[in-house]
Amino acid sequence: MGTYKWYMVASIVSELIYTLTLASYHHQLLAPYRVSAGSGILEYFKSEKLMNILEAIGLTLFQTYVVVMLCRFVFRYFQSTAKEAATKLMSDKKFFVILALVFVATLAFNCYYYITTFYGGDDWKLQFPDNDTKLKEYVMAHTLSVTNGREYYSIGFLWLVYPTIVFIGTFCTVQCYRFQQNPKNRLSEKTKSMYSVLIYGLVIEQAAEFAWYVVPYFSITYFGPFNKRFILFLITYRWFYAYPTFQMIFTLAFYKRYRAAAVSIWSDSDNFLNILEASSYTFFQNGFYKSIV
Repeated sequence: MGTYKWYMVASIVSELIYTLTLASYHHQLLAPYRVSAGSGILEYFKSEKLMNILEAIGLTLFQTYVVVMLCRFVFRYFQSTAKEAATKLMSDKKFFVILALVFVATLAFNCYYYITTFYGGDDWKLQFPDNDTKLKEYVMAHTLSVTNGREYYSIGFLWLVYPTIVFIGTFCTVQCYRFQQNPKNRLSEKTKSMYSVLIYGLVIEQAAEFAWYVVPYFSITYFGPFNKRFILFLITYRWFYAYPTFQMIFTLAFYKRYRAAAVSIWSDSDNFLNILEASSYTFFQNGFYKSIV
């Protein structure tokens, strides 16, 4: 797969670290309020600024994952439609350096944004109404992050940037299919098959991402019962943690080369365990056993 595998690695790693970041402080939306709650590592450090930084890291990693998915679609489009100059550009190490610099700049901006836009929730806790006793108990026991106003930055990413990337991915997929079906383009059947598998796998990943993250989030936000949104978001954020597992299993199962490597490693591990078991048995029967009798 050449260069493309590094885009796959970047995609999987950014998504994995994103969910690990969420899990480290048990991020939770206190719907219907514009407030986030956290525990986990925050219970040890007792720092509201740390929560802001962790939120910024999480957002940056998710943005990175989305951007890398865009790069994967565009790279597949360039390579599958024989645009050699563009493919060479995206295969250059300098392009990956640029992506790394964009990540660092985005992280710095997001940290600044969260630290200046959100504030600690100690005062907000005191103003929380007493009529919802269960939620108030939860609020009082956790570190809070409260927004100063509307989150236009996050809303813009969800409603403008993300749909645009989905549209571009769809466009690239359609163009790849049309190029391969055009009889004027003399591609071997093996090449066509490989390109088809790669683009279909990418489409499945993006569809799974949309179903895993976007559908539950917006369903709860706009259709969930008002008094049940808190618990629904609690379940949903725990559901997010499972996506990297699906992504890695899918990658190892769907792509033939990775599937063969996984089977080979599994077979080697079985052989190693059998040898280890036989060696242990021999040791205890001939060595350890005789020494004690």
